[in-house]
Amino acid sequence: MKTIKKDGEIVRKSNIDAEVLVKSGWAYCKKSEWKKTVRDRDKKPVAAKVQPESKQDKQDKQDKQDKQDKKTLGHSKYRQKQAQN
Repeated sequence: MKTIKKDGEIVRKSNIDAEVLVKSGWAYCKKSEWKKTVRDRDKKPVAAKVQPESKQDKQDKQDKQDKQDKKTLGHSKYRQKQAQN
């Protein structure tokens, strides 16, 4: 497949068809140009859906962090950190 253009029209053609058209006045162009102007012309960017955290999700995150702190800090330092909060 080749991407060719003429007078602002951009098309994708098989190699054989493109070779014939190039000889009759068309010019090769980049596929990325075709993607921007033809293929993706009507596409809208999709926004990621962000759901608010529930209280349970927040508690689960905190529990996970506490468990990790116990492992990395050691039990006595973990207790000191808990006492500070």
